[in-house]
Amino acid sequence: MHIKCGCGWGHGSHFRGPLWRHIPIPLRVLEVLILKMLSEAPMHGYEIKKKLDEIAGGFWDVSFSRIYPLLRRMLHHGLIKREVSERGKKTLFTYSLTEKGKEILEEMLGEIDEAILLLTEKSKKSPFAVLKLVPLLSPLGLAVIKMLPDETQKEVLQTLKNALTSLLKVIEEHLKETEKA
Repeated sequence: MHIKCGCGWGHGSHFRGPLWRHIPIPLRVLEVLILKMLSEAPMHGYEIKKKLDEIAGGFWDVSFSRIYPLLRRMLHHGLIKREVSERGKKTLFTYSLTEKGKEILEEMLGEIDEAILLLTEKSKKSPFAVLKLVPLLSPLGLAVIKMLPDETQKEVLQTLKNALTSLLKVIEEHLKETEKA
């Protein structure tokens, strides 16, 4: 079943279920991280950016032009709420997670857990399948992995290590062949 929507994601409607499936991948990662941060404490937009910059570690420039439209969309869908306060001449917006946001965050983490475990299983069968997991080695990807259960983290990281070791052996074999030629 579709739900008509005017959120601006360009799809016209949502399927019932997690709304986040219709967002491009980098924004999904940002949304998960923002929801997770807001589940820990309410934050201003600047605090959100500062923390995302720390997590990204220079790997990705997390600009306000990415953060604020995402916050507006999450507000539109009731995942977060905003409180307005005045500090001198400045108007501050403090964002916090709603109950719906908590539920969606749990669904998102569960689906991420399942997707990563599926890719992990495929990577055990073919080291080349691990290439789909390589983005998880970025600072943002590792931040998402840290949100998963400890056993999942351990399994994913061990699988990545094993598959990358196998790929390294394939590369070394190809290098030896090219040196012979």
